[in-house]
Amino acid sequence: YGFKLYDQELYRVECPMRNYLSGERETGTVLMQPLHESLAQEIDDDPTILDTWRQTSRDKWVQAYEDHPAVQNALPEERDLLLPIVIYMDATKFQLRDSLLVLTVHIVNSHRRHLTFAVPKSCWCDCGCGGWCTLFPLFSVVGWSIEWAMRGQNPYKRHDLEPLDAFREEVSGKLVKCKFVVVDINGDWSELSNRWGLTQWNATL
Repeated sequence: YGFKLYDQELYRVECPMRNYLSGERETGTVLMQPLHESLAQEIDDDPTILDTWRQTSRDKWVQAYEDHPAVQNALPEERDLLLPIVIYMDATKFQLRDSLLVLTVHIVNSHRRHLTFAVPKSCWCDCGCGGWCTLFPLFSVVGWSIEWAMRGQNPYKRHDLEPLDAFREEVSGKLVKCKFVVVDINGDWSELSNRWGLTQWNATL
């Protein structure tokens, strides 16, 4: 599920970017939907997801879920509230000559996929960083959001330790109905190598 460009509740992140017209480096704003918020909203909208998870045989679940520290340290009754989630990231074509880097998240036993961010590659910083100057703040938000999703709680401050906006300040510290743990990261092999820093398929070592 995407979001509207002018939604006042979106999370705003300042990033170094390249001006598409002038080619100069400048500070731009990327709009994001933190994944801990979209996942919690989905549970509020459809509580039956929790019931489905409770009825699912644990024997069918991947070892990544069973090996997750949050799952291993949870009490038996707490495991019913620990939902596995999958992160997906890949590039998609945009306006013929450009492409978007898109990151989404979904609960394993749900078909609803949530957009976290979409950034045109033409706007990435090109100082020689390979776009990392632009992507690092975005990945910082994703990591921060994953941590709070695992806690099952709304954060007290932004990812950069700055005060929250008025919308998020109202729910600061509030517990949500369940917790979420990452069990899989999907995407094109090129993106996994270039963005996540994993080994290329043809690497000698």
